[in-house]
Amino acid sequence: MLYDRLRVALRPAHLMMGVAVVAFASTSAHPGYADIKVGFQAPLTGFAATDGKSAKIAAEMAVDDINGAGGVLGQKLQLITYDDQAKSDQAIFTANKLIGEDGVKLVVNGSYSASGRAAAPVFQKAGVVMIAAYGVHPDITTAGDYMFRLVHLGPPQGRATALFVGKTLGLKKVSTITMDNDYGQATMDGFLEAAPKYGIEVINKYSYSLKDRQFGSIVASVKRDNPDGIYATAYFFTGGPLVSQLRAAGIKAPIIGSQAFDSEKFIERSPAPQRRAPTSSIASTAIARTKRCSTSSPSSRSAPAMPPKVWPPSPTRR
Repeated sequence: MLYDRLRVALRPAHLMMGVAVVAFASTSAHPGYADIKVGFQAPLTGFAATDGKSAKIAAEMAVDDINGAGGVLGQKLQLITYDDQAKSDQAIFTANKLIGEDGVKLVVNGSYSASGRAAAPVFQKAGVVMIAAYGVHPDITTAGDYMFRLVHLGPPQGRATALFVGKTLGLKKVSTITMDNDYGQATMDGFLEAAPKYGIEVINKYSYSLKDRQFGSIVASVKRDNPDGIYATAYFFTGGPLVSQLRAAGIKAPIIGSQAFDSEKFIERSPAPQRRAPTSSIASTAIARTKRCSTSSPSSRSAPAMPPKVWPPSPTRR
């Protein structure tokens, strides 16, 4: 979950190298040194506020843990937080504030791909290290040498999902449904690329806008497809209504969800029968355990891959 990633992103073991460089520079130039400022961007208002608020709580907890253990090189961390609303223009605006007004040299971005991709060139140009904790689009880290990530890329996630669907679940005919944003498209591209390798026939491909909450035409089309399974990229606020409407239409095929299904709010927004019955849906982060998640490309400077997890467990995987 985003909550877990932000705790990882701000733990000393992962920040020590970047923060130590900053701390060394500041202590050398200013013997009286102040706290080390760490910038933090997250969507605290708007459509992504639930994820942003949990990210902020995680970041604050991690900073408290670090400071409680003595800080970094004898200095305390000070978290400077801005709301980017998961919007590109706000991400650029808050990036410039962190650089110009706050003078940070290290930023953790706990926002979505589009805003992280917009902020990355701003921080790169200013020589400010940015760690993307949630954004999966490859362009975030290809912005330059100051850009890093803790989360896997979208395309490898999609490829790993294809492996999971084809080999582990044994599904052969699949309908796909994707958001028309950076995260949805990048992840789905990986799935569509790898699907034939694992014996998966993609019957039809459907897409929707982040503003959509009614999926009648897609649901009707998927029902006509009669697939063995459905692979969907979604956030909780679209995934909940989508799954609910698919189930209400009598579609019983397993639904394989992308990473962003991991919010607890997804459970709240899904139909009650799904919350009770382990066979009614499968939501998998499908994080690869294969070498496909590790390349030498700058776009893949990321944390080690994690094993897939399934919610709820299918009867064959209990």
